[in-house]
Amino acid sequence: MNNELTAFLCDYLAFNLGKDEAMRAAEALSVKYGSLAVIASSGAHELAGIEGMTESAALSLKLLTYVHSRSITDKFQRPERYSEEELKEYITALFHGLSVETVYCLLLDKNMRLIGTEHLGEGTVNSSEIYPRRILECACRRGAAGVIIAHNHPKGTAEASEADLIGTSFIRNVLQGAGIDLLGHYLVADNECVKMDAEIFK
Repeated sequence: MNNELTAFLCDYLAFNLGKDEAMRAAEALSVKYGSLAVIASSGAHELAGIEGMTESAALSLKLLTYVHSRSITDKFQRPERYSEEELKEYITALFHGLSVETVYCLLLDKNMRLIGTEHLGEGTVNSSEIYPRRILECACRRGAAGVIIAHNHPKGTAEASEADLIGTSFIRNVLQGAGIDLLGHYLVADNECVKMDAEIFK
């Protein structure tokens, strides 16, 4: 059991549950999930089913992850150019608290400055659809010269599947036809953010 995680959860949940129930819930959450990132990627209904938890406490935990996400993403100003590590921090924060596969599109100008972020859609817990035409429309509407796409694997690892690779190649070709560069495709899982093999972007 992660004692630091348990202590944090106990303190946080005490307001909703009272001290004794908060400790019981915190221990159960810590044993089952092991990290705050995994808890954050679980649905409120699932969390409410944990011993000692209530629907109100589960929603409070989900709200915490949303506030944490916004506290990070809000510091990234536009238009601005960011380093690879800064982009990974921003992208990771976009997915805090999401329990289904979700897709985002980051739009960059000709100077590689971030000019916008678009939420493209959601899938199930382990699948999502990335529509090339929608990405192209977002890029054209904002006058983007480059695009970065990102999606999460809420219950998996930050490793590209065969479908991810095929889909990324197709999106790259569609964008290239319009003179727009696909600059990267990032996968996020359990607070890990990984850029797919650079070979696919050549």
